[in-house]
Amino acid sequence: MREACPLCGRPKHPNQAYCPQCLDDETQVYRTVKEYLLTHPHSNAMQIANATGVPISRILKFVREGMLMMDGAKARESGSRYSQRSPLG
Repeated sequence: MREACPLCGRPKHPNQAYCPQCLDDETQVYRTVKEYLLTHPHSNAMQIANATGVPISRILKFVREGMLMMDGAKARESGSRYSQRSPLG
């Protein structure tokens, strides 16, 4: 039996986190954030959201999923700062 995608409810393969459509969307949004961070390292979530149009909630979701990580030293100094970690599977 196929599982439901947690984002849209469409059927997804049990070994995948999302359905193909949502995976494509998540991949594109992640790439947008990643490209921004390549040219603007150590940006905070608000800066990333303002520059890319990606909602802060999705940026924080990438952090929770381990796709982005906070830069510890910068986070302590001036608020949460993020850097890319690894591409979407």
